[in-house]
Amino acid sequence: MKNRDDELNTAPPKIRNAFELWPLLLLLGLSVGLTAGKSNPAFAQTDPKIAAVVNDEPISQFDISQRIKLNKLLGQTSGSRKEILEELIEEQLQRQHANRLRISVSDKEIDATIEKMVERRRSTPETFNKQLKKIGVNPKTMRHRVKALLAWQRILSRRFGKLVDLDEQDIDRAYQRAKKNKRPVQRFFMLQQINLPFDGALDPSSIQGRQIEAQRIIEGFKGCRSTRRIAKDIYNVQIRNVGPIPVKQIKPKLRKLLRRTGPGKLLPPNMTRQGIELLAYCSNKTVTAPEVTREQVRA
Repeated sequence: MKNRDDELNTAPPKIRNAFELWPLLLLLGLSVGLTAGKSNPAFAQTDPKIAAVVNDEPISQFDISQRIKLNKLLGQTSGSRKEILEELIEEQLQRQHANRLRISVSDKEIDATIEKMVERRRSTPETFNKQLKKIGVNPKTMRHRVKALLAWQRILSRRFGKLVDLDEQDIDRAYQRAKKNKRPVQRFFMLQQINLPFDGALDPSSIQGRQIEAQRIIEGFKGCRSTRRIAKDIYNVQIRNVGPIPVKQIKPKLRKLLRRTGPGKLLPPNMTRQGIELLAYCSNKTVTAPEVTREQVRA
């Protein structure tokens, strides 16, 4: 690509504090009111649940909490609440500026982008949405983030697209450099949950009966494929396959126990007031990100 690269950053600028917002605000003709710091006569914000207002559109403390959880699920560094607020302000500005330019992003485009993202994680949109709900994140949080990204890309394309002059040799060189970069590797665990719930009153005989059944499963266990065969004559046994689960999403203590136990084995039983729980370590797999394509480098 020929010079002028410095003018054509394809990602929005990283803002470190509220004062650094002003160049972007002047460019977009927008304004932000923050609840933190000294009061602003032009904007009196007294609701502690509201963290900032961007052209009369509020950003709540709940929005910040949602984004922190989302970033954690995506394996990204969340940063402080202040940094997350600045990130949300940026996105609000981008969406508002896109609306002023009558730039729209359809639900179909958002769905396609999210689908590609979860495919790179070796998952599906349905599984991803279940993961979001499990950690208490509204799927709209992810959709708002993607919408802002696509809108900003469209703004940059409209404003600077005609200035871009692609050189095939530059693309080739960039492609060769990208091929030499080490591809990210992620490891996943496949687990199996086996529950023997207590039925009725917790008397010694029923507890002992469940302990005998749990021991029967432990002694006959020959890998996760054998569980249903062993448990077929046991009343009210619940077996559920779990995974693939990224290693980073497993708590350190459990991760250490799984590694010490090894694949194809059961972890020690755990008895609760609800019943006896068994966790099987079925297997693990390592996934390497696909190689970058020349078209991706061109884009």
